[in-house]
Parts: sequence; C-alpha cells; structure tokens
Amino acid sequence: MAEMGLVADPNKALPIRERTVIGEQSRVRKPYVLEELKAAASLPSKRTMGISNDMILYVRHMVENYGEDYKAMARDEQNYYQDTPKQIMRKVNLYKHHHPKEYQTLLASRTKS
Repeated sequence: MAEMGLVADPNKALPIRERTVIGEQSRVRKPYVLEELKAAASLPSKRTMGISNDMILYVRHMVENYGEDYKAMARDEQNYYQDTPKQIMRKVNLYKHHHPKEYQTLLASRTKS
C-alpha cells in the first residue's frame, strides 16, 4: 500500500494541526476592528421589503380610477404586465400594508369625487 501512496491511517500520515482561536491577541493586529465586527454582528437584523416607486404609481393609478374593482383594473391599459385581478389585489394589499394612511386617503379622495 505504501508503494501506491495509500495509508491505513490517514491521521498518522497527515497529522491534524492545532488551530488558533479567532480573537486570540497574539494573532490579531487590530483588536478594535474585531470588537467593532463583533458589535455589528450582535445587533438584530431588520428585514425590510420595500415597494418600488413604479409599483406605488401603478397602485395609486388603479385605486384612483377603479377603487377596489380588481376586474376593471385588470382590463386597464396601464396594466402592461397583464396582471390578473388576483395579482393586482396582492399588489394593492402590499401597498396597504406598507402605506396604510396613504391608502385610506386615496380611497377617501375617490369617494369625494
């Protein structure tokens, strides 16, 4: 086996080296960088899913013209992507979730007209 380059115990052929612990003072040249990274990693992450400006304009146009009639919105000529009524409803609900006050003023302005 030795002639073929094979070994019976790979741990004896290639010994495991001791690894140094991250943050060990002897290896770290700039400890303040390490502390800043640890502090940044310990902060809770904030998940945000925004809405694009194009989608905001699209939803505003649809709600101003049709209120909550999603079938009519699907037939509108500004429905470039040919969204189905259900897809438009999802977009409107996403807008409602992120901008509830603006959505209420849109509906209120539509009923006054």
